[in-house]
Amino acid sequence: MRVLGLIAIGLVTASESEIRIVTDPPGAEVWQGDLRLGTTSREGLRILYESPGTAIYSIRKPGWATVEKTVRLELREDPLTVVVRLQPVAAEPGAAPIESMAEAVKRLQRDGLLGTNRVTAAVPQPQLVDRRLPPPDASTKNVRDGEGIPASVATLIGLLESPDRKIRESAVVKLGRMGPDAKDSVPGLVTSLQDRSWQVRMHAAEALGQIGPGAEAAVSALLEATKDRHIATSIKAGRAIERIGVAALPALKAAMQSPDSKIRKEAAAASRKILRKSAP
Repeated sequence: MRVLGLIAIGLVTASESEIRIVTDPPGAEVWQGDLRLGTTSREGLRILYESPGTAIYSIRKPGWATVEKTVRLELREDPLTVVVRLQPVAAEPGAAPIESMAEAVKRLQRDGLLGTNRVTAAVPQPQLVDRRLPPPDASTKNVRDGEGIPASVATLIGLLESPDRKIRESAVVKLGRMGPDAKDSVPGLVTSLQDRSWQVRMHAAEALGQIGPGAEAAVSALLEATKDRHIATSIKAGRAIERIGVAALPALKAAMQSPDSKIRKEAAAASRKILRKSAP
């Protein structure tokens, strides 16, 4: 699974659950794959997710060993808090001992940053499988790895309408990896920007950027996607517009007349970045 959590902005809806990653010490970056989710404060980093499953978070801080934390995500009303204790890469002679995990938890509870019933140790869990679905056949299995499916744009476009979210997500990822050769998939990827799964929406935005100038027809839809409630989708949409480059400028110019102030702001910012990069 590519991403199962994103930085929370605003209120949590009924269909979303929350995880909070607290690091000791704070100030660590939290990543999922190549996506930076944010930096932990003393209160931790709030992340939203809307589907159960397994997520792998990479916790990084200069001078401290990177921690790969596997977390099982379940839909729940109260936030799930995970405490991650970082270890220094090389302790200096005479340095004060680092407090134990139990001491760290007690300190956070004493400071009112954690509830006594919200600290959960995250342990590796097997990948969740939906047993309600029939086993994949040779035409749909392992789309992400390119196994069992023809490397055909037409085939992948058809899979964008699959009822299986994982198949839709994998098809979008595969189209993105094909780059400009997947130009004919732009209309389908634009539709995927409205998918009910934020994972599919995020990868669709990224794929349009990987297609590059050939995705100029998607600029307006990508501008709308910058308002997605999940920040990773919003970020990927903005980056996609930049990767489309000068081909996006006509649509961006038109968007600057939009009655939506958010769209006007995003269009102006993207135009400036593109012009700056294209300047001799």
